[in-house]
Amino acid sequence: MNKVNVQKEQIVPIIKIDEEERVVKGVVYKPNEVDAHGDWMTAEDIKKAAYHFMKQLRLQNVDTGHNFVKAEAYVCESYIANSNDPEGYPEGAWIVAMKIEDDTLWADIVKGEYQAFSMYGKGQAINDLEPPVAE
Repeated sequence: MNKVNVQKEQIVPIIKIDEEERVVKGVVYKPNEVDAHGDWMTAEDIKKAAYHFMKQLRLQNVDTGHNFVKAEAYVCESYIANSNDPEGYPEGAWIVAMKIEDDTLWADIVKGEYQAFSMYGKGQAINDLEPPVAE
C-alpha cells in the first residue's frame, strides 16, 4: 500500500440555516464520493475522522477563510447520518451544525457571503486504491 501524508481542505455547501437559533448546518464529507481533489473516504474512515474531531475537543476550531483566527462560533452538533435520515442526509455522511455568535459573521452568512463550510485537515492518502464507481 502506497501511503502519503496529506494536508487538504474540503469545501461543502451550507445546507440549512436556522435564523432564529443562528445555526448553520451541512455535510462535512459524504462516503465514497470523489471530492474536488480527486480523493474520497469510506463511511468507516469518515466516522473515525468525526470521532477523532470530537475526542480532540476541536469544537471551537472555527475560523473564516482558513485564517486560523478563532471566530465567535462553535460546532454545536456533529453526527454520522443513519439510513433514512429524517433530514435526508446520505447514510454514513458526517453532518455538522455550527452556532454563530458573532453578529457580523452571522450577517455575512445571511447575506450569502459565506455559503459553505471548508474542512481543513491532515491524513494519509492511499494512492493505489481506485475511487468508488458512481451508482
